[in-house]
Amino acid sequence: MKKVILPVGILLVTLVSCSKGTVSAVTETSTISPIEYNEVEAATLYTNNCGSCHALQEREKYTVKQWERIVPDMAKKAKLDANQEAMILKYVLASPKQ
Repeated sequence: MKKVILPVGILLVTLVSCSKGTVSAVTETSTISPIEYNEVEAATLYTNNCGSCHALQEREKYTVKQWERIVPDMAKKAKLDANQEAMILKYVLASPKQ
């Protein structure tokens, strides 16, 4: 019985220590996945970047198709990266909470 417990314990410790490195490597990347979308961060991006040049538009003012044309065009002018552009687009297409 003792001969089985030691190898299993070593295996468990190895797996746990390896998984910690994997988690930190994933959280340090700059790629935004759908899970990492944060409405507060997106609203801040929208306010700071879009509102720095002109009045902010109500999200309901434009259709989905219009926003899908507006945001990429404005993102180029604002020199936003693809992740920031995606967050802003997702934000303006989301229904505001009542």
